[in-house]
Amino acid sequence: MLDRRKELKALYKQTALPTGIFQIKNQINGKVFIGSSTNLNAIFNRHRFQLKMKSHKNATLQKEWNQYGPEAYSFDVLETLKPEAVPSEKLAETLLALEEKWLTALKSRMMNTVTIAQKRPRKFNRETAIARWQFPVYATK
Repeated sequence: MLDRRKELKALYKQTALPTGIFQIKNQINGKVFIGSSTNLNAIFNRHRFQLKMKSHKNATLQKEWNQYGPEAYSFDVLETLKPEAVPSEKLAETLLALEEKWLTALKSRMMNTVTIAQKRPRKFNRETAIARWQFPVYATK
C-alpha cells in the first residue's frame, strides 16, 4: 500500500502541467483579461475563486463579474507551450514573450489596452506573479 502511494506520488510529480497563455472573456461586452501561467488549470481555479470571493486584483474585472455574473464569462486557453520544448530557466521569459505577442495581436481589436508583459521584471518569482495583476489588462475589443 505504501509503495503504491509513493509510486503514484512520483507519477504525479512527473506529469507535465498545462502551460501557456489564457484569457478570461466577457461574452456580453467582449472585454478580455490576458495572462500566462505555468499551470493553466490552477490559474483558472484561482481567478474563479478570487472573483467568486470578490477579491480579484483587477477592480474592473471584479466589478463587471459582479454585474454580469459568472455565466457571462469564458475561460479560454489561447496558446499552450510544451515544457520540454523550453529549458526551465527560459520558461518564464518565453511565457512573457508569448503573452506580449497575444497582447499585441489583440491590441488592434481592443481599446485602452495596457501591455504589461514588457513592464514586468523578466525574473519570474512569487512577488512578480502577484504584482503583475495590479496592472490593468482588462480591455474592450
